[in-house]
Amino acid sequence: MVVEGRYLLREVLGYGGYGEVFAAEDQRTGRPVAVKIVYHRGRRPVGDEAQRRALHGRLEHPYVLPTFDRYLRPTHSVRVMDEVDGGTLDEVIAALHPELRRPQPSVTEMQAALEPGGAEESEGSGATRHKVAWGWDEAFALLVEAARTVGEVHARGVIHLDLKPDNVMWVRVDRSPRLIDWDLACLYGEVQIDGPERAPVGAWAYMAPERRRGELRGLSPRADVFALGAMLHALLTGWAPVATGEQPPAPEVPADGSDWSPVVAVCLDALSPDPSVRPRDGRAFAEALESAVAARAISAARGLLTT
Repeated sequence: MVVEGRYLLREVLGYGGYGEVFAAEDQRTGRPVAVKIVYHRGRRPVGDEAQRRALHGRLEHPYVLPTFDRYLRPTHSVRVMDEVDGGTLDEVIAALHPELRRPQPSVTEMQAALEPGGAEESEGSGATRHKVAWGWDEAFALLVEAARTVGEVHARGVIHLDLKPDNVMWVRVDRSPRLIDWDLACLYGEVQIDGPERAPVGAWAYMAPERRRGELRGLSPRADVFALGAMLHALLTGWAPVATGEQPPAPEVPADGSDWSPVVAVCLDALSPDPSVRPRDGRAFAEALESAVAARAISAARGLLTT
């Protein structure tokens, strides 16, 4: 299937509740690309072209994939990025929790045309055609590196504001992350992302409470840290925390004999409804999670020595 008269969709790389990511080819240049189709579900995103131009130079990073071509249509938008040959963090979550029946997104016309049977042939909302085994160490390493990348962008004065599992992709060669969908990103103090009705735009479960309340001015990197904490919660449990605006309970963790409390503590700090309690930015979150994962590994090794 060809979209926008130019991009030949080849296969589904990943999909979630709001859209799908496809491996594709630019038929004008022969260049391999990734195409994300985002379905508006009753509302259209608001974009600011001048803001995107101002941000472009600050997003230069090997793990950041800014959109280089986009189309806005009445029912959906099309975003074109450099090729990503792996999948999304949604796939990783599904692989870590095969016992859970995570809800399937509806099969779209585009997906059905590429994969007869659509979502019925996949496992989990982030499953892709190419199955890759994931363990806890690999999953934590992916999230740590994604958070570190977010932290480097934070240091340049930019916040993402739409971090969620299907916006964290990975490449197959080394499972390093690629962060996508920077359409809502902004410079500190220059937030212009929401429509006239002022309803927050983005994935509610991964949205910081201050954003849900419509507090657009004064947002900081800690809004992104909340999303990183929600993704850590999803890695641990298979689900994002329930968006109530209150401190969520501690996530359940595997009963494998190791000490998960340091990892749980990082998760709960990042999910605090009080932004001042959260790590200050993505880099601080990455450092805290990396230390917590190391502490858990040490406890697991000690457990093996005493058995």
